[in-house]
Amino acid sequence: MIEEVQVERSADLSLLTVEALLSGCPLLRSLGDLGAWSGITGPELGQIRQICFEQNLDLDLSSHQVLRRFLGMAGEERQSMLNLMTGPVLERIRLAQAAARNNQEQQRD
Repeated sequence: MIEEVQVERSADLSLLTVEALLSGCPLLRSLGDLGAWSGITGPELGQIRQICFEQNLDLDLSSHQVLRRFLGMAGEERQSMLNLMTGPVLERIRLAQAAARNNQEQQRD
């Protein structure tokens, strides 16, 4: 069963997506970052928060779930998460540095 959904940005997800997730995933406890979904307006986000409050839903709608989970980890689990989160960024930096070196070498020749 799905307990957490984290989508940092989306042009395609909307209020209908949230409703489908809430009805299809009864154990869902974390859904974010709705503020970055361009298919959800500010008033709609407020409406979702109001519904969660009125229905006393145990649903985290903030954008900090990944950070909170990371801070709760320890040891090897924390290092694995850190590698997972930073690996793609570090690889892009490495590729950019290699490309810059290649450009410099080509300019010298």
